[in-house]
Amino acid sequence: PLSRLWLMPERPPINPYVLQAILQADVIVIGPGSLYTSIIPNFLVDGISDALKKSSAPKVLVCNVATQPGETDGFGVSEHWGEFESHSEIAVTHLLVNSNVINLPESATALPVVPERPPGFEGKLIMADLIDSDLKTRHDSGKLANAILDLAD
Repeated sequence: PLSRLWLMPERPPINPYVLQAILQADVIVIGPGSLYTSIIPNFLVDGISDALKKSSAPKVLVCNVATQPGETDGFGVSEHWGEFESHSEIAVTHLLVNSNVINLPESATALPVVPERPPGFEGKLIMADLIDSDLKTRHDSGKLANAILDLAD
């Protein structure tokens, strides 16, 4: 398992346009993507976590629908959420989780993430069918967009 994440150079400054966008956002969507290589590194940029803490917008963490070999092997919703919060220090208000668990072929190196409410999560848990019908280890962009728009309403 990974024990430390960092950027080089460490703690680069936030882009002022990004800061402005965060502070003006109606909803902040975090993910989907590779937890350690696409999502968490954004929160190692100086000012990102502070900006999200100042924002009153709902903060939605989109949990991956499947594990990523070598990165999140054995992870469930609890581990995805816990790792995000421990590295970013952001308390998300909503957790968006796929409810349609599909058995993957034996040849698949990923495993489905089983929907659950993480112990200790105090925000709103939203479960919806988010699976792409062709790429069963990925989100369907239309389904994901609809779930986020429903939340925003």
